[in-house]
Amino acid sequence: MGTVAFYHNLHQVSLL
Repeated sequence: MGTVAFYHNLHQVSLL
């Protein structure tokens, strides 16, 4: 779960 959350956070930053 930790890895998925990290990846999701990275994607969010890219979207911004």
